Amino acid sequence: MGTLFIDGIDITQRYGVELLKGSYKSVFQYPELKPVETNNWWEDDGLEADLSNPVLDTQKIVLNFACKGDKLDDFFDMLRNNVYHIFSFREFITSVQYLSGRPPRYYYFQLTLRLDGESGRKAVQDLSSFSLTFYNDDSSAIDGGLVENNLPETNFILDQHDLNIYGIQVLKGARIEVETQSSIKKNLLIDINSQSGIIYDGNGGVKQEARTLKLPLYMIYNLGGTTTTPAAGYFISQWQQFIFDLVQPGARTLDTPYGTVISYYKSANTSKFYRQGNTFIILFEITLQILQTSDDALMTENGQNLLTEAGEYLKQEEIL
Repeated sequence: MGTLFIDGIDITQRYGVELLKGSYKSVFQYPELKPVETNNWWEDDGLEADLSNPVLDTQKIVLNFACKGDKLDDFFDMLRNNVYHIFSFREFITSVQYLSGRPPRYYYFQLTLRLDGESGRKAVQDLSSFSLTFYNDDSSAIDGGLVENNLPETNFILDQHDLNIYGIQVLKGARIEVETQSSIKKNLLIDINSQSGIIYDGNGGVKQEARTLKLPLYMIYNLGGTTTTPAAGYFISQWQQFIFDLVQPGARTLDTPYGTVISYYKSANTSKFYRQGNTFIILFEITLQILQTSDDALMTENGQNLLTEAGEYLKQEEIL
């Protein structure tokens, strides 16, 4: 049995098409936020944004495939039969229902996707590899619920909750991102071609431009599952919960050992996805649009982050 069913069809058995390693990092990449209205007042620090109703954009997903045999055209015909198709990722059992006198019923992580196009086709004899771009147009954030974990605190506090409640640890590089200073907003200036230099408004004060912060993170779930909710179900719940909380109305307050950041979620980039048994790990980066910053917080090194079960994937020096 293959790892991907489309509209209930095992594409490996029917078409000889296999989903290749590396595809899941695209599946588990958060969508961008749709643009919000902003004002950049020259007399104020940072940015003013309307965050009364932030919503996510459509999710772009690139899946890598290989096909052996002569049924690739049939596979594409199936994808073109309808605009939307239900993709069932069979490696991710989210729940199990037990019915008296019947075999267990398994529920899988599913997405409804539409095909956009193909790229990267390679072929040797009857073996082909290619990538397909899909879009998940129903990208609404889902309240997945918080999941128990055994991770140490990060001292990165999002709206009064440590990031470890989402199964998240902070990677090296976060301190530099927080402490980097914003550029200065330009005051009124006059540039006369016949005169050296410029005339600059020195009485206009010094105000900071808005900037983005790229926060390097990894998310891990490694506690196993139950008879009704396998480990994959818990992992997906915490993955859903983090973006759900990030895009709630209003600005997010991120307190760190290196300062406090008032911001909102803008985008994310997933670099790697790992799975080994019941352990799931995503390495990713979220981009926050900073509205304002404060350096009033304690400027101490975070010595609490230890190498967790992710140690077989991450080097010690990568943990903040």
